[in-house]
Amino acid sequence: NFTSGGLRFCGHHGDANHRKTQLVQSHLKGRAILHLGRHRHGADNITSGERINLIVWARNSAYRGAAAFGNVKIHPVEK
Repeated sequence: NFTSGGLRFCGHHGDANHRKTQLVQSHLKGRAILHLGRHRHGADNITSGERINLIVWARNSAYRGAAAFGNVKIHPVEK
């Protein structure tokens, strides 16, 4: 158990607002948070307790080799 330590999402790498916080997501036990790697993100400090994270990276070489890679704009989810 821990307190604080949200996951902070900012803009996409390369965008003008890539450092501006857009969403802070709280963790819920038993839930996973998935996102595209282009989203700038980071964990806030926890104020008490201990947190263990499982971090997994997925990669699609065919998509990365496609002409569209890096040029497809992803629209943020409505708040």
